[in-house]
Amino acid sequence: MATSSENTIAKATQEVTNDEKETNGTEEVAVEPKTGVSFPVKLDDGKQLNCVGLRKKSMVMGQASDDIKLTPGSLIEISRLPGFVLKTKVMGEVISKVESELLWAYINMYIGDDPLDKDAKDKFGISLISLF
Repeated sequence: MATSSENTIAKATQEVTNDEKETNGTEEVAVEPKTGVSFPVKLDDGKQLNCVGLRKKSMVMGQASDDIKLTPGSLIEISRLPGFVLKTKVMGEVISKVESELLWAYINMYIGDDPLDKDAKDKFGISLISLF
């Protein structure tokens, strides 16, 4: 006779197996070449992903992300404005302004004055540069 905890575990295992069957056959996955991280190409709502976690590659650099050629020594400045606005400047030219409390908190956590992890700050900077 099975206990209630064994029944719960068996049911959870069966649900996970059913979920895997549903997603394995229909979900298209891509691998980001620079990081090796796999991500779904399309989300459940039908929107296209261009890289891990971003629906648009122009999120930080604005519409000019395809037009700007970064050369060695290029200066990218991300600054915080009042009201959770992040302003991105490349070589002195304002490229984008994004107003998002979540984006500001995420970026501040990694590249702020007191980062959560100094190694993570360095890795974040390197991976951010590799996206461009």
